[in-house]
Amino acid sequence: FWMSSQTDIDAAFGPLEYDFSNRMGWDNFYKSDCVDSVFEWHSEVSNDDILDELLLHCGNNADEDSSSQSHLLVGTGNSLLPRDLYDKLDGGATVTCLDYSLTCIKNLEMVHGDSCPNMKFIHGDATMLTDIFSHDIETPTGGSNNVLFNSVIDKGLIDALMCSEGWNGPVVNVLQGVTSVLKTNGIFMLISYKLPNPTKAFMEEISAEKLVWEFDLPRRSTDRVSFSIARRLE
Repeated sequence: FWMSSQTDIDAAFGPLEYDFSNRMGWDNFYKSDCVDSVFEWHSEVSNDDILDELLLHCGNNADEDSSSQSHLLVGTGNSLLPRDLYDKLDGGATVTCLDYSLTCIKNLEMVHGDSCPNMKFIHGDATMLTDIFSHDIETPTGGSNNVLFNSVIDKGLIDALMCSEGWNGPVVNVLQGVTSVLKTNGIFMLISYKLPNPTKAFMEEISAEKLVWEFDLPRRSTDRVSFSIARRLE
């Protein structure tokens, strides 16, 4: 059984007339309320739980302090997670918000842009991460590297993709993109509805030799929501 994103919204607000299979539907959803409105997908997993797990995996690297870290939230929506992460790291790390709804990204920038100078807002498609972050950036030694992240966080994006027909291709693109933008030993944090075993096997096959998965962390998962982590191999 797979509960759709539409069902999640209906459970919270009652039936709404939005078509979440296309960009316009999401734009209309974010236009329907105040600029600073918040909707937390999978709210039974708190942002504090997500941040504690993130720091457990990314906060103990002796070679890199938090001020040099960079974190990417894909399909960020209007969640408070990026702001909570930014504040948790005292504004030192770079937090990048990516969503393919332009309305959503503009709203986020209006709410957080002035007070969070190290927060970036990108209007883009998470199935095209490699293209979005493949531009070269200058390094202190004068060379160049692609943009790489210590973590990529997905809270509900893959759920939305799996609600559409032909979801295999977009999910493959997301996971391949994630592996291309993660630093070695970086983590992909996936908060989703419970994943059937065949879906887990499919995701492991896609990312074989690139990511090592730990599905359904017992300390964070609930009866309805999976909290899974994959670590980027060298």
